[in-house]
Amino acid sequence: NQPTMADKASDGLSCGDSAMCMTHLITAADVAGPTASSTPAPAPAPAAAAAAENKTTTPTTGGLGFVLRLMDICACGSAELVAKKPCVTLSLDELVLDAGLVLRPGLLLTVVSQVNCAFNTSMEVGVSCTIENLLVDEPVTHVCRAYFTFVALGSDGKKSSIPRVAPLNDTDRRRFAMASERRKLRFKRKEIIAEAEAVDETKAAATATKSTLAVRSKQCSESRVQFTEIVLPPHANHMGNTFGGQVLCWMDKAAAIAACRHVRGSAGHAMPPLRVVGIDDVFFIGPSTVGDRIELSSFVARSFGTSLDVVVTVHAYRLDGVRRLINQAYWHLAPANTEEGGQPGNNASAMTPLPAAVPETEHELTEHRAALGRRNLRLHRKALDDSVHSELVLSWVWRQHLAADLCKRNIQCLLEALWGRVPWELMSTSAEGWTLHSKTENGVTCGKLTAQLDAEAGKAFKLALDVKRRPKWDKLFRRADIVARVGDNNDIGAWVFADSPTSVRDFSLLRSWRALDDARYVIASRSVLHPGVPESKNFTRAEVLSSGFIIEPLATTKKRKGACEFTYLLQLGKSATSLGVSTLTGRSQVIMENIRRFSAMLK
Repeated sequence: NQPTMADKASDGLSCGDSAMCMTHLITAADVAGPTASSTPAPAPAPAAAAAAENKTTTPTTGGLGFVLRLMDICACGSAELVAKKPCVTLSLDELVLDAGLVLRPGLLLTVVSQVNCAFNTSMEVGVSCTIENLLVDEPVTHVCRAYFTFVALGSDGKKSSIPRVAPLNDTDRRRFAMASERRKLRFKRKEIIAEAEAVDETKAAATATKSTLAVRSKQCSESRVQFTEIVLPPHANHMGNTFGGQVLCWMDKAAAIAACRHVRGSAGHAMPPLRVVGIDDVFFIGPSTVGDRIELSSFVARSFGTSLDVVVTVHAYRLDGVRRLINQAYWHLAPANTEEGGQPGNNASAMTPLPAAVPETEHELTEHRAALGRRNLRLHRKALDDSVHSELVLSWVWRQHLAADLCKRNIQCLLEALWGRVPWELMSTSAEGWTLHSKTENGVTCGKLTAQLDAEAGKAFKLALDVKRRPKWDKLFRRADIVARVGDNNDIGAWVFADSPTSVRDFSLLRSWRALDDARYVIASRSVLHPGVPESKNFTRAEVLSSGFIIEPLATTKKRKGACEFTYLLQLGKSATSLGVSTLTGRSQVIMENIRRFSAMLK
């Protein structure tokens, strides 16, 4: 690989320099308490027998609080390896549980973390957890992943600058690029939820009611819980501040208690074991220190029949001080035998109805409404995740409240194809030394043409982005009509290309372009179903997975100044796998001729 501009501006640090790994052998003490019970869930039984059994069996969140604490410690270690100074947790987002999290004595919990990208005073740290049974020959299970944001503190206790890090391998490059996209979404989080909340409230209420007809409703206040913890030295880090993971552990306990109060005694049914399916909007607004009283309060804001949305609020105060808000977040729980969308799990024998939550106060009503937006956003994101790597879904359905997500994933899918796990195979080389590669990964055939051009990367990026000048270098291009702008660096349009002199196809494309923090430029285009681009009688509608251009500046040498590496990448669906390589080979001459014309225009 040629050295990049990011390598030279990274203060000598790479993302891999921040890698941390922590292991913990689970003991009985780790899984004791209200948030994690080692007692197995009761088998289906008559209501009376189940009620008697539930006297000694507590619904659990699977030990998530303990895991969150360990994840925070590991992530902090990675952050401080880069910052070379104390770091504190700022936020936690996109926590995803890939499998049922149940900690039992004898399991080995492994947590790994690494800084994905460092900004001016903050950095994103990716964390993932696996569980391994040391006594049985079973595959290692990936159970949880999340992204933490940390800030570095100077000697005055205020935010301090952070050294830059460079991604030195393909996996780190992809993580580096997507960290910036996630950062933009964090700033727009409230707007995105408000748009998702605009979904028909009546329809959502009717859907939830179908699952709760046999269960009485409960007021939100019936699930309310409030308790206080004292920050002791074991709860604090080396600066005397409370570990963010410890606060998350207490919040997990508060959410579990509120959820248990809401579901118990539901029409005589046995209380179902609960599990966390997600956590949203964890922001550490302020710090707490040794000696502080931490007051936690929570209540069930909304029930969707098969899942609960629980609000958890955290205040801190000293005996002679005032209460101050330091955190607020949302826990999403569902019975262990169901998924959040209402689908039964693998071992589910019947759906478990949950009581509806009825708001009474203005605050409860506000959270009740916002819960709908959060759920809609989660479910749509899950559906989008399922389609990202599905060869059967070439065109994404355009949803306005998911616009930021769709644009981010457009870039993500292109970079994942470029830096995937399957190596590229060389197909041909031109007289100029340009290379054409192909591969098939996850049922998708990909081709890429890479050329080194004597031009600055920024100049090549502007030319590739310019629709008006494209006919001068792209022999296949016919026209593009932009119908909608999405923010500052995305648009949707009707694009027309010629397969041959007698075959012309049109595309409905979402186009996203970025100037990445590592000095690369990316232009990604993906088929979408948008009302502004209906099918035309004059053309055959075609579809394409995320494809486009990646432009990377090359290090300046005495012989070469202002050079860049220009990559054109095309993804084909599984249905075209058998024809994909031959199609790429047949078009390679046309593609290379386009790049020659493109290079000539740059000069």
